Amino acid sequence: MRGFNKIIATFFLIMPLHIYAENCDSLKTTITKWNTQILEENNQIAYKSIKEKYGEIKSWISNSDCSKESKDSLRVEVSAIFAFNGASKYGDLSEYQRTLLAISEICDQYPDSLNIEESLKNHFLAYKGICEERISVLKENYASLVIAMKSNREKNEMGIVINKNNINSGKPISIKITPPLAIRGDDIKYQRLESISQNFRLDFTDYDARIGFVKKIPFLPLPSRLERKEYGDEIFKTYAFTFDDSIRYRHPVNRKGSFDTLYIEPIHDWVLINQVPDAITVINMPKNLKYTIKNSNTDNTREDLRIKENNQVIIRKDIDKDIQIIFEEEGKRTNRYFYVLLRGLAVGLLILAPIIIF
Repeated sequence: MRGFNKIIATFFLIMPLHIYAENCDSLKTTITKWNTQILEENNQIAYKSIKEKYGEIKSWISNSDCSKESKDSLRVEVSAIFAFNGASKYGDLSEYQRTLLAISEICDQYPDSLNIEESLKNHFLAYKGICEERISVLKENYASLVIAMKSNREKNEMGIVINKNNINSGKPISIKITPPLAIRGDDIKYQRLESISQNFRLDFTDYDARIGFVKKIPFLPLPSRLERKEYGDEIFKTYAFTFDDSIRYRHPVNRKGSFDTLYIEPIHDWVLINQVPDAITVINMPKNLKYTIKNSNTDNTREDLRIKENNQVIIRKDIDKDIQIIFEEEGKRTNRYFYVLLRGLAVGLLILAPIIIF
């Protein structure tokens, strides 16, 4: 982390100052002070205010009358500070990855071939390189764990599991994570485990076409490849997950360097509340309505958000961004149905004609 802070500070200092209009200087000063402030913070409570301030500063940048290049430079700068000194520091790796990707998207608008000032071009290229390296590190050192409830049902339902003794208090099911010995000395990975434990809810809101609704824990730390060779299989591979201080599961890292699905038994005091969590939006679509789900920025289809058997679309807050539902035009659908009808009549006549003649 300290190395990253030095990198961020260095880039901030060598940025071409003359690209800023006079009214951009105050924003630059604000970002510098904010960076100094969050470096002094060191607790999870502070992270919430850091996220709020980050959103506030981005709004100020958007509403300023700086040039486009100046705005993008400031966006990259403040996003990098938040990613390295905020999200990563406090173990919020989902937000960390999203921020890195957002920085890369901005930098992609300024390729090496673009006719802009050399120092500004180098500024964007440098940040793009850092983000690509950090994303690669995430892929190599973390993997998602899927938790599914053992059930007699064909597919698991959506809902939140709580202990019936805590219904009034709203206290969630707790989880204690004991990592493999191979990563117990890694402070960054330990911070991620701390973040998972503190924010854990046993909510089955991710959809798997085979199992139904599951709980997904993203960015669960993996031992590095060097550590995999150094330690024995059992010591290196196995996590221990304890739910509600009462039931414990040992779960290994598989040969592919990821995790198989962890199936858990419900404790007798657990109840599944069939409700849509606050961070989930469920859209019930009419059965005969034809539509496509896409990401409006990349134009990629998002069929993973569609639950075909229930004819629903599920969108998760802060995860499924820039989602666009494109409905099929009524005229096209009508023409298609008319074509199907004509084809049906033609087939029917072909079948009936010999009978009628006979």
